[in-house]
Amino acid sequence: MVGIVIINFNTWKLSMKCVDSIRATCRTAYKIYIVDNQSSNESYVKLINEYKDSDDVIVLQSGKNGGYGYGLNFGMKRALIDKCEYIIASNNDIVYLDNSIESLQAKLKNNEDIAIVAAQQLDINNNRMVSAIKTTDSKMRILFTYLPIYHYLNRKERSIERELLNTFDDTDVFCPNGGCYMFRSSILEKIGYYDERIFLYAEENIIGSKISNINMRIVLLPNAQVIHAHKQSTGSNKALQQMRSAVSLLHYGKYYRHFNNADIICFKSLFILNFFVKSIFYKEYRKELKKISTLFQHGSPVTYNDGIPQNS
Repeated sequence: MVGIVIINFNTWKLSMKCVDSIRATCRTAYKIYIVDNQSSNESYVKLINEYKDSDDVIVLQSGKNGGYGYGLNFGMKRALIDKCEYIIASNNDIVYLDNSIESLQAKLKNNEDIAIVAAQQLDINNNRMVSAIKTTDSKMRILFTYLPIYHYLNRKERSIERELLNTFDDTDVFCPNGGCYMFRSSILEKIGYYDERIFLYAEENIIGSKISNINMRIVLLPNAQVIHAHKQSTGSNKALQQMRSAVSLLHYGKYYRHFNNADIICFKSLFILNFFVKSIFYKEYRKELKKISTLFQHGSPVTYNDGIPQNS
């Protein structure tokens, strides 16, 4: 059976639309686990009322507002109790298309060395989106995330990722790029699930590192297609998104890419400089400047309580 874990935070209508698309297209045995991550609106009640008599949907509420990875772990552990052999991590702004779930499942069934298969995401205009990261993240790539000149000088890296948009062959990748991907459930305990020390962003990069450590593969399936209305799940405040991603990327660098103290100082300095420069031109960055001084402290308001929907 396939377990499909959907994270909901204040966006219950999107979760219902996602469920509708699964019901309309999935022809293999499945069960949906909607994890409400302590929404601040009526989401949990709405979802409970909608699915209280459903055999194919279980609505759960996480014990705390622990972020995206925490919510996924919460749902996946329930799916494992129900003996799901394959588990999809799904944003709730995903619309499933015909045969997408069956294609992901078949690839894992037929290839024991594959740990994860990623669906090809399409935008609302049916254009292909970057759905995986092809190459392993280097230490330098993370360290200089907020140095624009580095990305210009190393634009070949970005072009490699863009090449994934032009292939219809199943392709080995470093990690999925959010949205929708399926695990072989037997590897979840082996890799220690998602890292719950981060709140949002970089989850898949960390998963890619963990899969590399157990010498298994991650594969992008271009013909397993879903529609991802991306901005509906992450909000539109770019300043808060950048602050959240910086906290997660620093954690990723420290614990998975061997940052030393000098690297940490460099990363923080480049981020703060980049943020200040943007604040000159953009009001949303100016509004968040006061949070910079406490940004990298555990429990920072921007990290845990800013109210943006919690999808990767």
